[in-house]
Amino acid sequence: EAMLTLVQEIGSILGMFQRKPEQFLEMTHHRYLKLRGLEVEFIEKQLHERTLLRKNREYAKSDELREKLHHQGIGILDTPKGQVWELTEDALHQLVTEES
Repeated sequence: EAMLTLVQEIGSILGMFQRKPEQFLEMTHHRYLKLRGLEVEFIEKQLHERTLLRKNREYAKSDELREKLHHQGIGILDTPKGQVWELTEDALHQLVTEES
């Protein structure tokens, strides 16, 4: 616990570790989407469309949609609870290089 306190104190001085990971990810997603002119609603609509394509066994179209999103920096993960999206490594790299 002493080590955690020390890391938090150092992080406070350096301006690091000030947000919860979920908050940091949300902020990062928002910044990237804003830079690319994308909106969460658009991504969610695309995921819904992909779900319908998969239900109709239109796997080639579903894969095309996944690839289209991937080229926009959006990665799709198929989980037992459904699809989730995240920024691709390339998108994160672009975000970092554009802000520096």
